[in-house]
Amino acid sequence: MSELSSIVFDTKPLIVKTPCSGAISIAPLTIAQQKKIISTSAKGVHSGVYLANVLNDIIRTNTDADINILDRVPIIVALRFEAFGTVVNDFDFGVIDLEHKGPSYPSTTEVTAGGVNFTVKIPNLANDTAINRFLIDEIEKDKEGDLGSVVGSMYVYEVVRFIDIIDGQDFNSFSIRDRVDFVEQLPAHVVNSVLEVIKSVRVEERVYNTLGDKSFDLDATFFTP
Repeated sequence: MSELSSIVFDTKPLIVKTPCSGAISIAPLTIAQQKKIISTSAKGVHSGVYLANVLNDIIRTNTDADINILDRVPIIVALRFEAFGTVVNDFDFGVIDLEHKGPSYPSTTEVTAGGVNFTVKIPNLANDTAINRFLIDEIEKDKEGDLGSVVGSMYVYEVVRFIDIIDGQDFNSFSIRDRVDFVEQLPAHVVNSVLEVIKSVRVEERVYNTLGDKSFDLDATFFTP
């Protein structure tokens, strides 16, 4: 094995233009990383949460850039296209606009609702991973119980993920449990004001997996040839 480990492949990093952080350099996907991605498909209806954390870990390993979850989308697509080509579900997405707008999408938005000021911020990968781990723990604890209560709270975790500052206080300085409990007590119209910002981010994400009337899902099967 020592002789094999001395073999060095001439691999060039990918340069990906992201909507919030500009151009970043990232190492290509490895087979070991692909295996981790595919393994998340065995997690059933909650595979998306597990997949997000695996992708976050891969991206944080392969680049030093501190990016957010909107930046993550064109990076994911670029990694897959570089590894396995641009054909997905028998359609060639080779001309999809991965450079879309460049670094022009705002990472923070100010919202006032119910007399309270919020700074809504697209979470970076570290914050996203922390929320996902908390959610995964809740899912694992409820395996034999009421999983429906966890599923029904998914949008609460989404709001917790995006709130950065509330009335001048650093929301992320509180425990995730305290933040979840706080959001659950907010009036629905206040939460909806934050959700409107989040929806706009999710719409922006679709720019990178849609071409005309064709699109692909960013799930584990996307990382197969």
